[in-house]
Amino acid sequence: MRVPTFPPRAPFLALSALLGAGCNDHPVNDINATLSAATRVENRLPAKTQLDFLFVIDNSASMCEEQVRLSENFGLFSRFLFDELSGAADYRIAVVSTDIGLQGNAERTNPSAGRFVYSPAPQVACSTGEGFLPPTGDCPAPSELVHPVISSARLAALDDASLPPGETREARLRAELERQFRCRANLVPTQNAVEKGLEAMRLSLSCRGPNAALFAPCCVNPGAQDAFYNPACVVPDGEPGPEFLRPNATLVVVVISDEDDCSTPADAPAETGRLICRDGGAEDGDGDGVPDVYEGVCGAGAAECYQRECGALAAEGPARCRAERCDISNYGALMLCQQERGRLTAPREFRDFLRSLKARPLDQVLFAPIVGHRVSTSAGAPIVYDQGAPVAPECVSASDPSFDVDRCCPGGVCVGTQSELYACSSPEESVRAVSGSRYLALSDELGAESALGCPLGAEGGPGCLSICEPSLAAPLLAIKERVATLINTYCLDRLPACVVAGPEGERPCATEEERAAPSSYALQVSQRCEREGCEARAPLAPLPPSAWSLRVGEGGCAGQVVLSSLPPAGAEIIVEFLAAAEERVSQE
Repeated sequence: MRVPTFPPRAPFLALSALLGAGCNDHPVNDINATLSAATRVENRLPAKTQLDFLFVIDNSASMCEEQVRLSENFGLFSRFLFDELSGAADYRIAVVSTDIGLQGNAERTNPSAGRFVYSPAPQVACSTGEGFLPPTGDCPAPSELVHPVISSARLAALDDASLPPGETREARLRAELERQFRCRANLVPTQNAVEKGLEAMRLSLSCRGPNAALFAPCCVNPGAQDAFYNPACVVPDGEPGPEFLRPNATLVVVVISDEDDCSTPADAPAETGRLICRDGGAEDGDGDGVPDVYEGVCGAGAAECYQRECGALAAEGPARCRAERCDISNYGALMLCQQERGRLTAPREFRDFLRSLKARPLDQVLFAPIVGHRVSTSAGAPIVYDQGAPVAPECVSASDPSFDVDRCCPGGVCVGTQSELYACSSPEESVRAVSGSRYLALSDELGAESALGCPLGAEGGPGCLSICEPSLAAPLLAIKERVATLINTYCLDRLPACVVAGPEGERPCATEEERAAPSSYALQVSQRCEREGCEARAPLAPLPPSAWSLRVGEGGCAGQVVLSSLPPAGAEIIVEFLAAAEERVSQE
């Protein structure tokens, strides 16, 4: 049998090794061992009834209209949670703004960078038009005690007197969920027009960040500079678990912004992967020309690490490298975020961070940016911006009517342009957005299994989430549908023995067509709900073939088991099959 292979950008662990993150009460077969005989493999997976939603919302002055539209269409999510999932989902919802301040400028550094926010905007008409009044008239004042996380459990515990009017209690609970989100999604606008949504996301989910107390039960060394999240943590029965970033929860990160990300290593020195940018990263106590931090991390290869990170700047000294690698030199012009893009934090850092939060990132992470799409020349070259003298006077401003993209940006490189090309605008031109290229780059890094994105040239196609959609209903619906698929899909790290019926009985699969056919693989999918916390106790029972299907070689997995409906809250899914006798897997 051919051993399944996986794309290098989608690494993950064997499922049996991951299930310690659940609440199993007896050992599971270790399928990382060499299989020398026909072996029964049992994979146990907690049902995906837990959902953690993080909304990263641009709170710059130009975003009032989009925030109103977001809250107006949040009903797509509330109906999904209450109607389509029949109330079985255990959800958490938090909001973080893109304003984390400007490093190097103490007066404009936000002390609440990355904190889950509750700051309803005052009822003053948006600058884009009187028709967009923030719907916050019934929101408690920020000074009142409001929990930073919306919780299905706290919502269900509210008495009827606390709920909006409605015909049924379920309708009233749904209305209350929509109100609580509306009060968080319409934010007090900031005067800081430099958006740093990717770093705000990372800070908000970091065990070194401002929300660490909410998921401290799964933080290793909480409160310390070397704290990190353990995605396989198990909270003992009877002890409180994380209020957000729960180990078994599917994490859905939704970004909504009309600008691109401008996160730099200086925004979060404790989080950055650039050693030179960490606190004290340029200190050279022994005077050997290599900062001490490299010696602590790279050991005997410190000089090579330093040279690799700083390049030609290494010869000019650590201070010079730090100045050029860690922060934008001048925040006075927004374009410098793009013109100095080499100083920005690489999207792959945020990819690695998101994957580190989950034991099964292919199953448990979805990143969905609602931003402006990529911009290109007529020949399809993606637009980038460089410093220097503009090609011609009419190429200084992209908003100049005489600005010609092909002439001003030969090969896609716009030199000296002091404003960005709009990626899109709404039909009424009341909403305009530049390309959210760095958010889209993170989607590319995560891959189609874990992100929605918009490849260059695919604007308006399936999966492209545009902030310029008239109501934002279309992108929110696309996210909702993707979440619905994700929570009913379970990734298998290998397939069962592949056999087909022949004249003389069953034989191993011999062709690619046979290996690609789900009918060539025999497995049993069962469900049970016997643990404390189950919605309804139910013993182990096989699911009928109509309740699930097998997909081969999709989503970066060897196989995917797809359920036709969401299991009860607290249930456990068991997938059993026989592995091939000749199969070998690597040993560590």
